[in-house]
Amino acid sequence: EMFCPAELDSDWVSAEPHHPTTNGTLTRITYHSSTCKKDRTARVYLPDCYDESKEYPVMYILHGYWGHDNSMAEDEGCQNIIGKMIKAGECEEMIVVFPDIFASETKDSCDGMNDENNKAYDNCLNDITKDLMPYIEENYSCKTGRDNTALFGFSMGGREALAIGFKYPVQDVVPEEEMYYKEGFEPYLVMICAAGDDQVVWSTPQGYHDIFNKHELTHIWWTVDKSWHGGPANHSMAYNFAKYAFKAK
Repeated sequence: EMFCPAELDSDWVSAEPHHPTTNGTLTRITYHSSTCKKDRTARVYLPDCYDESKEYPVMYILHGYWGHDNSMAEDEGCQNIIGKMIKAGECEEMIVVFPDIFASETKDSCDGMNDENNKAYDNCLNDITKDLMPYIEENYSCKTGRDNTALFGFSMGGREALAIGFKYPVQDVVPEEEMYYKEGFEPYLVMICAAGDDQVVWSTPQGYHDIFNKHELTHIWWTVDKSWHGGPANHSMAYNFAKYAFKAK
């Protein structure tokens, strides 16, 4: 199928303040993080069709700098977009998890844009894979394994999503020399979406796209021309990634 990225109008997100959940339920869960040595929270979205006698693939959606576990859920409306898609048959039935990606042992929230806080964000690689994913698999009716697990992120969350996908620790960006698909572990779907008027990360997404092209790494790339850092670009990514994530095998 030829890929033609969709951009969404406001009705697809929600016309209501803070995008209240429709077509499913969004709850806050608490799990113990051995990585951070304390209890942490995340949001879990279950579609209306959720049935414990069935198993569902799981998508993890990661917020950006200064965000929290509800930033990409109700604030950006991603759970509404995916819920409507499931109801319309436009994507697979799935569970969606929204972690708090600031994974610090000593602080509960980010207090500055600096190396110390960057390391706490980068530590989410361990928290998500070693603590949160096992909790979700134990407490929800999930399909497991690479074919049934997907993630994407916004801004800093995008950097962490790439780092988890490539299984490498990250620096300012994922280093070019580490951007290659490990034999036998090639992802079957990689998407990079950029905002045309992004005045926060500027050309960083384009830089990843150029590196992927340079090393002939198969991926899908597009720009949402009228988007700022977030908003329409986030909505386009949520829609297009959810549409293809568990159908691309």
